[in-house]
Amino acid sequence: MEPIDRSSGGGLEALRVELIKLVMSKGVANEKVIKLSEKLDCEIVSAMKTYSR
Repeated sequence: MEPIDRSSGGGLEALRVELIKLVMSKGVANEKVIKLSEKLDCEIVSAMKTYSR
């Protein structure tokens, strides 16, 4: 697994991308996992808004 690039401040985003890649490679991209990643997206966005002030 490649190290997560934290220089862009997108550590969480990179983590989500890795999660999706892993899921796709296993072939279990089901509704539950997709919903979970969407929820994670919302968390990331709200965290970024909080810390970018």
